[in-house]
Amino acid sequence: MLPKADTAHSRRIATDWQPPEPPMRFAAAEPDEARATRPVEDIAAELVGAIGLDGARRLVRVAATASGMMLPPAVPDPAVDWLTKIVERVEQLFAERAQLAEEIRNAFTFAKDCGFDARAIRACVADRAMDKDTRFEREAIRTVYRAALGIEDPDFAIELPAPAVPAPPKARKLTAREKNYRQALALTAASAAIIDQ
Repeated sequence: MLPKADTAHSRRIATDWQPPEPPMRFAAAEPDEARATRPVEDIAAELVGAIGLDGARRLVRVAATASGMMLPPAVPDPAVDWLTKIVERVEQLFAERAQLAEEIRNAFTFAKDCGFDARAIRACVADRAMDKDTRFEREAIRTVYRAALGIEDPDFAIELPAPAVPAPPKARKLTAREKNYRQALALTAASAAIIDQ
């Protein structure tokens, strides 16, 4: 059997107990004027020295949350995940675009080293991407403008073929109502011709 505890002694210990003094005075306990004049680095160093780096981070996080400067961590939102994925994909595409632009510059540099004109190659690439009829039309207009301005040598003028004439659109099928209307018109015209005779 255990001995009975001395209740008077335990009451005295419970009422006499005081928390130990902190090893140093925190900057948070200082008046606002004194705190405002101290560098933030000194306050942070004291805080880390007193309660450690993780404790200082926790304390700053709690203070920032309480003051409204930092929102408490929320439940993960699927929209945030989508936004993160979209931003990462765009960043990846920008990196790929920069890499492709570098490869294109290298190709034009190689063309210059081989003795080709880079501007003419760019024009050829643009022409190949364009529709044939649109390209011929653009060249014909340029030739006409150059001749009008006197900068086109007629000996070197290029005879451009006429653009292809587009095929006429296919006639659509008539509806039953349209067929009946046309037949009624034909009958009316035929009866008017018979009456005129």
